[in-house]
Amino acid sequence: MRERNWHELFEIGILIKTINGVLELIAGLGLLFLNGAFFNQAILTLFRQELLEDPQDFLVNKIASFFATLSVSTQNFAAIYLLFHAAIKFFIAFSLYKEKLWAYSVSLWIMASFFIYQIYHLSHKFSVFLLVLMIIDFLFFLIIRHEYKYKRAHPHTKF
Repeated sequence: MRERNWHELFEIGILIKTINGVLELIAGLGLLFLNGAFFNQAILTLFRQELLEDPQDFLVNKIASFFATLSVSTQNFAAIYLLFHAAIKFFIAFSLYKEKLWAYSVSLWIMASFFIYQIYHLSHKFSVFLLVLMIIDFLFFLIIRHEYKYKRAHPHTKF
């Protein structure tokens, strides 16, 4: 693959991480300022038609049940985790976009740290969703690593 293609994948990855950071920020703020009952009602309202057709819909009932039984401490932990994760993503994505050489190695170390946590989490409670996110993050990790090696070898190259 040509370097230009690698760089385009790198820029797409930064854009995806930024969008994901915005979604995490919104979710974190929502969890911080709204209660589980609000989310439960929102899920039931959003999927009302689906529940009318199939009142036993597994996924909708599972999500509604999750929010109905969400403890305040769990909700606060999730909110703080999402806000912290979003802040890190914004900082790293902005620094990578600005092609700050230190940001490449810092982002690789941060991602590796999150991989360790995610592997630990998966070993205790398997989640297909988390596994898919890990695979996507790992691919982006490889793209950042490639971009970092290229930038170190060719520091004055602009795409």
